[in-house]
Amino acid sequence: MRSCNPSEPVSIHELNPMTMLHTILMWAVVTVAAGQGNALRLTVPDEPGITAVAIQWQKKDIPYVRSGGNWVAIIGVDLDVKAGSYPSILRVTKSGANGPVVEKRSVTVVVKAVKYPTTQLKVADEYVDLSPENTERALREQKELDWLGSVRHALRAASQENVR
Repeated sequence: MRSCNPSEPVSIHELNPMTMLHTILMWAVVTVAAGQGNALRLTVPDEPGITAVAIQWQKKDIPYVRSGGNWVAIIGVDLDVKAGSYPSILRVTKSGANGPVVEKRSVTVVVKAVKYPTTQLKVADEYVDLSPENTERALREQKELDWLGSVRHALRAASQENVR
């Protein structure tokens, strides 16, 4: 008879089919797809001991939130993300006997090209380019705004010195 010590190795033949399936799925690469300019809902089933889930997408850490029996995250695929496969790592943090344990799981996000309809607009030059008079006025007003900003900054610095 086997001991019930969880730290002892277990032969694959001793695992029940659901545990084996769960283990295989846990380490399998998951692939999800979204089009450019779309949002993608990612879901991880809640498991005993999970305390946090996060994925890194486009150099940003995206946290998951617990919702019912799942952990859920929404990632946005920008319009300018090129179509293709983007491998990512899903980090699942679980509570362990000696502190948190982070499991890393592979996720590939496949971005599909989307062609959105566009409309070409033609606007008269008078609405695009400033007249010489308006250019002169805009430059003059910008100088005034810059001066006002420097005065405001100096007054704020002086008032902070008086507080000390």
